Amino acid sequence: MADIQFANQLGWYAFGSLLILVLLYLMRPRPVERNMPSLMFFMREKGFAKKAAFFKRLLNNLLFLIQLLGLAALSFALTAPYTTVFGSHAIEKTAIVLDTSASMQTGNRFQNAVDAARKSIHGDAAIVLAQNMPLLVLEAGNREEAEKILSLAKPSDTTSNIGDAMLLAGDVMKGKTGKVVVISDFIATEGPDPNVAKRVLLSKGIPVEFVNVGGRAGNAGIIDLFLGKSATKAVVKNYDSEQKTLTLGIISEQGTQQIIKKILPKSVETFDFATPSGSTELRIMEKDDFDPDNRAYISAPSSKKIKVLLITNSEKSSLKTALQASRDIQLATAEPPVIPSLDYDILIIHKASPGLILPDFYQEALKKVRNGSSLIITAQENAGAIDSGLLPVQIGGSLNNTKVTARIINKFTSDVDFGTAFRYYNSTPKAGTAVVADADGAAMLAVKDEGFGKIVYYGILDDFSDFKTTVSYPIFWNKLIGFLTETEELNDYNFRTGRIIADANRQYMDKAGFYTFGTKKAAASLLSEKESDVGKEADKLLDEEKRLAAKEGQEKRDVKLEEYLLIAGFLLLLAELLYVKWRGDF
Repeated sequence: MADIQFANQLGWYAFGSLLILVLLYLMRPRPVERNMPSLMFFMREKGFAKKAAFFKRLLNNLLFLIQLLGLAALSFALTAPYTTVFGSHAIEKTAIVLDTSASMQTGNRFQNAVDAARKSIHGDAAIVLAQNMPLLVLEAGNREEAEKILSLAKPSDTTSNIGDAMLLAGDVMKGKTGKVVVISDFIATEGPDPNVAKRVLLSKGIPVEFVNVGGRAGNAGIIDLFLGKSATKAVVKNYDSEQKTLTLGIISEQGTQQIIKKILPKSVETFDFATPSGSTELRIMEKDDFDPDNRAYISAPSSKKIKVLLITNSEKSSLKTALQASRDIQLATAEPPVIPSLDYDILIIHKASPGLILPDFYQEALKKVRNGSSLIITAQENAGAIDSGLLPVQIGGSLNNTKVTARIINKFTSDVDFGTAFRYYNSTPKAGTAVVADADGAAMLAVKDEGFGKIVYYGILDDFSDFKTTVSYPIFWNKLIGFLTETEELNDYNFRTGRIIADANRQYMDKAGFYTFGTKKAAASLLSEKESDVGKEADKLLDEEKRLAAKEGQEKRDVKLEEYLLIAGFLLLLAELLYVKWRGDF
């Protein structure tokens, strides 16, 4: 604590009131003394005279003393005295940033972090948990509340965002004197760099202290999954400096299988296997210092094949080949005029002779679409002869040589290059039709809702386009069929931890495993190469932190004393009133 300083030097003039009080006491009239021999004899006989006189003077002086001290306290308050306190005494509030990411499950890191957090609390406390999304669990509480929360805190299976957690901790300081204490292994995988966040807080006058609970550890873990409907690749990395032999267990509803591979130091290896249906757990059987990345989960709902009817008079076509190549499609063909049944999920009219299609077919097809099926009509030489009530576009004249461009990026157009149309029709959309791709304004891919189903116009003439020769062609058709039947991809069921599922309950996937929302069963896995690097030393980051710490001053806070003096003056005034009351003056 520094010496007492005074903000208002004019306040010293108030001490003149003490001199006035003394003068008033000196100027008051003296009491008249009368001799009463018998009474004085009695008092002298009892030894009471001197005691009574002393007690009387003491009581009179006590009232003067109370008044003198009260005036002195109030006069001193007018000088606005203050003093500066340093260190822990200067802290009004401590904001704890506690790393609860997956890497904190290594060894005793998290317990050490909680112990350090308890020791760091001075004044009021705020607690922010640093996961992939910062969580404010205590904004302003006392030590007891903070320790209760710390005792309940658990590390998650998510990545870490230390920088944003620090900035949030700075916001909850709300102008109070104190500091932000960051307790972590400083494996920062998301958000701003912790030292950048520290500079921001220092610029606001908020001191920051880093407490490192990290250290060396051995680990090999699953860092990525590439999911396919037929095959899956699990990527495993060996972080150690020596070769490891690892066993990947694949535990599914169909049974258990194991794949054993040797992985070189600081290297990755892929484990390939057929995608099991249902819920599957992947597990590295060998133990190491970090368990969360030894496990990963897959949710692959069993799917039935999509029934597609291709109505065509052409024996061979690129479209037919693409549909036959899809393992998700059960393809049937019908050659007009013979179309035995329309009981299919998707109807496709492609290179069909309009004169051979019976009039009742269009009415029946429209009825099926309105009941939930979908219809795709591809452009052809005489497409204008198809019932115009079904077409979502108005077909115009023929045009040449234009690049086809996607105007709406969605599930079936993303990463698809439609190439160049050497010949096409100038088609204009009808009311209620969405143009997904065009060529110089001409609709090349258009979708229209019809009842519970959809009608799609595919305006690319495959015989006059290079699209059919690209790898995107079969992928596009497979995705389009899936979109029309609302078939979901595996990516709709498998996520990295830290994701929030926007269902009615807004589930937060902070732990690896399976989650149920609605009728779906989703899987969440850590899958983070950076978060799994638990043996990484944060030397560079902490060296920079030390340079920043050297520029910081010691925590200090100015404590104003006038409030305490005013309280003392008020208490002395109250004591004077009580004393006068007790003495019987009123």
